[in-house]
Amino acid sequence: FFLTTSHTEDNFRSTLGPGVTALLNGARTFGTLTTTLDLVHDTAPHSGDDVKFFPNLNANVRYSLTPRLFLTVGDTFIRSDSATTLDPSGIRRGRQTADTNSLSVAADWILERVAAQVYYRNVLFFNEDDNQGQTGQAGSVGTQRDSITHIVGANGSTRIGVDYTLRAGYEFSKTDELGGNNNTGIGNNNTSHTIFSSFAKQFGLFTTAGVSSSYQWQTENSARIFNVSLFGAYGVPRGLSLSGAVGYSRLESDTQSGEDAFSTNARVAYRWSRAIATVGVVQDF
Repeated sequence: FFLTTSHTEDNFRSTLGPGVTALLNGARTFGTLTTTLDLVHDTAPHSGDDVKFFPNLNANVRYSLTPRLFLTVGDTFIRSDSATTLDPSGIRRGRQTADTNSLSVAADWILERVAAQVYYRNVLFFNEDDNQGQTGQAGSVGTQRDSITHIVGANGSTRIGVDYTLRAGYEFSKTDELGGNNNTGIGNNNTSHTIFSSFAKQFGLFTTAGVSSSYQWQTENSARIFNVSLFGAYGVPRGLSLSGAVGYSRLESDTQSGEDAFSTNARVAYRWSRAIATVGVVQDF
């Protein structure tokens, strides 16, 4: 249940999650609102309350300014004790209850054969209990400090001929830890620059394959992450769909020697008229 190499504790989690989804479909305005209210029970000792309340909310509104210009505003709120749910990037570890809220604004513009997008995201992270789950979990304090992150990015894609698609983009991210020791109340901060691109070919109506690459540089420890991957996807509107990727990643920083890894992911889904079943696996940094 906790990230520790000794005194491990097994857990069986039961979740009851009623929810609701609402759709908005107007002449120029399209929106979705989805909320789930999870009631969670864990059997592991030192796992907190007998019944935990983990709500999450996702809302998106898209407005068509012109037939070629769209504005999208979205907000996602999550309360959980799962590090992978709260922070998919994997920076934070440990079993601690926290809240995260992500507000995004994006503009999509179709210009001739180029589809361009610019966006801004604001991510707030609040840790509710610094001491929760510390039994047998040394070193986890400090990895879940409150923080605010600003993300700005732009990307564009275009078709080359009939079957080829080229996409490229750039993203800047700045994270500040809140409640630092200085007079401003801001703790350590980290900025990152990421460039990415992909080139894909369409094989028939239902099959796509290509190559993608990305490079990220972070100010904290001067970390550099490089990845190149081959990907492919096949799927029909109703029935079986498959997607996957295999790639090579390289991590370097000032605090440790370079590390190599193979990144893989695979996903299989089957869609019926009113239901869909999905299973997948991911391995990465």
